[in-house]
Amino acid sequence: MLFMNPVWLSLGENCMPLHLLRRHGLPSPSTPFSSARCCIEHIIQLEQANYVPFLSENYLVKMASGRNDGKSYYYNTFLRALQDFRHGPSEFFEFSHHNPLGADRAVLSRRVERMIQLRHSSSPKIFVYNHRSSQGYEARKAATLYKAFKQLTALYNDSFAVCISQALVDCRLARGISLRYPKPNICFATISSTKLWGGEPDTFNAMHDDDLLWSLLNSARAYFSHSTSSGCFS
Repeated sequence: MLFMNPVWLSLGENCMPLHLLRRHGLPSPSTPFSSARCCIEHIIQLEQANYVPFLSENYLVKMASGRNDGKSYYYNTFLRALQDFRHGPSEFFEFSHHNPLGADRAVLSRRVERMIQLRHSSSPKIFVYNHRSSQGYEARKAATLYKAFKQLTALYNDSFAVCISQALVDCRLARGISLRYPKPNICFATISSTKLWGGEPDTFNAMHDDDLLWSLLNSARAYFSHSTSSGCFS
């Protein structure tokens, strides 16, 4: 299998990965997770259920975010995060930009169909996931993420995963990238950065670290390509 023109698939935990991929012109179709507040547990739960509960009216509830922002969103109550990956007051999958019971339902349905079709596609696929942390990876969370990415990549032909996290540092001279490949098709990346990814749009989307993130994507793509061509990918 030649590693040419991979499809990049953003998996959350928020919109940042999709923004990153698209601002660099990488082919990145929207997934059910691209514009949601979600986590790796939600992703595995949906994959195991073949996405059947995703748009089921039995699980869709509109409620206040609980983040003191005065906003309400639709949540899927079938999809629950454990304490390790829960961000903020809600444990549920949040439709941050869509109404799954209204005009957006058809859009979300197409995203599900695309994911299912991609499982058997011969095109290489690179999943990109933003593990929201300012301290890199805790050992227990890293173990959960690794297990989940092994499960996910086993479901999709010719698939790879890049997990990105952040570690805050005090000095710009300490900025940098740390890459770890626990398996030839899985990359754990830590971006050492001076600003937390959050708040205003530019910092939320990590624009101030765009040089490091672009370097990371290129490095991971090159590693995956070499692993594939050398036959060590499994």
